[in-house]
Amino acid sequence: MLSIFYGTDRNKVNEAAAKRLGVFLKDNKPAHRSLGEGGGSEVFALGEENFSQSELERHIGSVGLFSGAHAVIVSYLLSHEEHGEVLADHLASLAESENLFILKEGKLLVKNVKLVEKHANESKEFVEKTSTNKPDFKNFPIFDLATALGMRDKKNLWLGY
Repeated sequence: MLSIFYGTDRNKVNEAAAKRLGVFLKDNKPAHRSLGEGGGSEVFALGEENFSQSELERHIGSVGLFSGAHAVIVSYLLSHEEHGEVLADHLASLAESENLFILKEGKLLVKNVKLVEKHANESKEFVEKTSTNKPDFKNFPIFDLATALGMRDKKNLWLGY
């Protein structure tokens, strides 16, 4: 199973991934627990520091002895230079796996979006809303020149000068 959440609004991406993970964990609770058995699903995280092709392949094919399917959260690797190609090559097997793979990504290129949506069971883009309202610079004190400089607004920087 493959779910991907991407876009410029990282808070919403993280919330959607957490919600999907919560649904998966709720659905995969063990029927009963004996004394001494763990049960439930395990959650693994793959990031830039601990990602490798062998680690990814291990999670694709493995199922826990007592827990069944597990979840793997892959964070911001598809747009990574080195790891992106490895991940893109394994998207079909991620979708066919019994385990849940949740990909959290930032802004993706169109070719990556098409590739992911071809294989993903669930994909959603979250775009951060930017405000286009610029402050009124006509009556601001001289100390607010730093504001215009910080906004890289050359016109109002010179007008304020």
